[in-house]
Amino acid sequence: MITEALQQLHDISEADTSQLWPLAWGWWIVILLTLLTFALTRYGWRRYSQRHHVRKQALNALKTAHVRRATELTALCKRVALHYFPTQPIEEMTGPTWLEFMQQTLPMHRQIDQNALNLIAQSMYGPEQEQSLSEYQMLAERWLREAVPPRNSAVGGSHDV
Repeated sequence: MITEALQQLHDISEADTSQLWPLAWGWWIVILLTLLTFALTRYGWRRYSQRHHVRKQALNALKTAHVRRATELTALCKRVALHYFPTQPIEEMTGPTWLEFMQQTLPMHRQIDQNALNLIAQSMYGPEQEQSLSEYQMLAERWLREAVPPRNSAVGGSHDV
């Protein structure tokens, strides 16, 4: 009886060698997710770079140009504002209204005090003082770093002046 059972057994056959191709469907999903992640990351980085390009140029100009006058600083900031706040009447803003616009577009915790703002506004049309120009440069740099580009809630002119 055992010999009959042994005669019915077949020889052990070797398993087929595994092949790399065609890939199993799980690998196709992994490849697809990797490519999708790469494409979305590249798209997001490109949008970020395009959105922050004008701001980055202005910050570089502010650091390297050694702005000597308040009018030069105002012109630099207004070019940036025209790009990021197209619905605002930037060209019409001067002196205190321009400074108020800059102040309002800053986050609340980063705004400068009213006395410093008044000092800057007075020096824009009078003899420029070193202290007021440095205050204005500080405000401009803070504004460039934190107010532009505007957050989604600020786009389209929610900061009416």
